[in-house]
Amino acid sequence: MFEFLYETRYGDFKDFDNIKTATLLDIVQDISIKASEDVGYGIYNLHDKGLAWLMSGIKFKILKRVDTKNPI
Repeated sequence: MFEFLYETRYGDFKDFDNIKTATLLDIVQDISIKASEDVGYGIYNLHDKGLAWLMSGIKFKILKRVDTKNPI
């Protein structure tokens, strides 16, 4: 399992209360890139290997309130 802490910013929230869907997608994309780099398939060497990766589906389950004071 890959773990990654993300420091939220005020711009990541709408109405300072709810995290934006676009922010969640950005976080997942960053985690995906870092996880693929860890196993040798980073975005900078995929072309040389004749490979590509894409996210074909995603489901979020938010278990607790996200705020600007704590990383997620």
